Amino acid sequence: MAVLAIAWRRLRPSQKRLERLYRRPQSRFIEVEGVRLHFLDEGPTDGPVIVVLSAHWGSFASWDDWATALSDRYRIVRIDLPGHGLTGVFPSGDYSIDNYVTLLKAAIEQLQLKRFVLVGSSFSGIVAFQYAAQENAKITALILCNSSGMPRCHSAPQPNQPPDRWLHRRVAPIYRPRGFFRWKLSMLMRRSERITEERVRLYAHMNNRVGRIAEEAARIRQYKSSDPSKVLEQIKCPTLIQWGTHSPYLTVEDANQFEKAISADHCRKIIYQNAGHLIVEDVPKELAADVRLFLDDVWLAPEK
Repeated sequence: MAVLAIAWRRLRPSQKRLERLYRRPQSRFIEVEGVRLHFLDEGPTDGPVIVVLSAHWGSFASWDDWATALSDRYRIVRIDLPGHGLTGVFPSGDYSIDNYVTLLKAAIEQLQLKRFVLVGSSFSGIVAFQYAAQENAKITALILCNSSGMPRCHSAPQPNQPPDRWLHRRVAPIYRPRGFFRWKLSMLMRRSERITEERVRLYAHMNNRVGRIAEEAARIRQYKSSDPSKVLEQIKCPTLIQWGTHSPYLTVEDANQFEKAISADHCRKIIYQNAGHLIVEDVPKELAADVRLFLDDVWLAPEK
């Protein structure tokens, strides 16, 4: 029994073990709204700031190649939202979008970021555009990569659900094996050579931390789907929409809906023909190159 208990703890790491395995020299932690928030702060300290939010199931590591391509010029602050990466839980159990936005506001205030580009992908895209609509004065530009948040305008499988099999239904609420994430990544990424064992292991460790599956369930349960048009029309900053054509959950029509709803004068949409839902892990260098061109176009002056 002791051997089984040890094996089970290794399969479902504690927060402390997860940090021992994956924290980096650049990792920093701050207490925000009762949450132990993890973030990376890289690049020139006097460069224009880009704040990046982790996507569903993802973490700071999902943006490694993207950040490497941009950190020569930009100060990049990667934030693990609660339920992701090395960040702790919401002690209140409130995983609503409103509470995520409240947390982000408090984190930005504590980090003393005056003006910055905000980047969100998948789930975190919702947090990003909600924040941008409420904090126009702080946002220099908004970047949405395969963002969720639009009402479904097509039939698609329900996201984030395991296969409808007896074993999965029994096991998935407490543990998801590496095979599950290997299968899931093969659905969400087009470039199979990027689905390495290291990436699969990282996803399995991050998303099997003790209590994390319950966090995910709370976030999904508390999410309220609505038409975000009234929110998006309040966004005034230049906006870049980056979209992969091979997401099982989102189509190019969703990207078109974002483009129509955002009233910013400078709104650009780029479609990537051979990229999946996890676009930043599929084609990070292509995304980063287009981000650089976009930000050059809207002229971001260094922070003073």
